[in-house]
Amino acid sequence: MKTALTGQAAINLIKRTTPNIAILDIYLYKGNKNGIDVLKHIKKNKPGCHCVMISGHKEKYEKDSFQFGAEDFLVKPLTIQKLEKSINKMVYKIKKEEGARG
Repeated sequence: MKTALTGQAAINLIKRTTPNIAILDIYLYKGNKNGIDVLKHIKKNKPGCHCVMISGHKEKYEKDSFQFGAEDFLVKPLTIQKLEKSINKMVYKIKKEEGARG
């Protein structure tokens, strides 16, 4: 597992790796890139990456998150169980895709 505190750090990390799943908070620590910016970068450059967005502002960001390619949107405060359920859905999709490729 890799982590990044800022949007730019996340983009730099994505450039060097090929993640299967990205969990992105809309509001990232400092900097001028937010989670939506990182999501857009991922979907443009690593389209196979499954993205889960997290925010305390569902009404403000849920629509944009799905529009730009997120597969799930979790509202803060969230529980470990909700996050685990979302990750398990992504893992299931990845295994299904790998099985389809043979």
